[in-house]
Amino acid sequence: MNDLYQSFVDKIISGLGFENLPEEKKKEVVEVLKQRMDQKILLTIMSNLKDEDVKELDKLVEKGMPTEEIVNFMSSKIENLDDKITEALGNLYEQMVVDTKAIARSLS
Repeated sequence: MNDLYQSFVDKIISGLGFENLPEEKKKEVVEVLKQRMDQKILLTIMSNLKDEDVKELDKLVEKGMPTEEIVNFMSSKIENLDDKITEALGNLYEQMVVDTKAIARSLS
């Protein structure tokens, strides 16, 4: 999952032309990207879990289960989880491209 996460961040940074930003600004952009990615991933997971699985997931999180065990649980409950997350992040990327172009047009 971390490889997917990092490759998405790298794709956004280069695809939207943010690689030439000063390091401080780039860090800010990366933080915003990570927040949006986390929201998209969480929405994808929650929308694919049954109510009883959500309750079980909550219990695992409350018990402080390691991330790897939580990911394994979600993968066992959601068929093709990686594919669904990849698709959701692809949609997020496309939306960010549209948003960035609109912002650029409004500034020119």
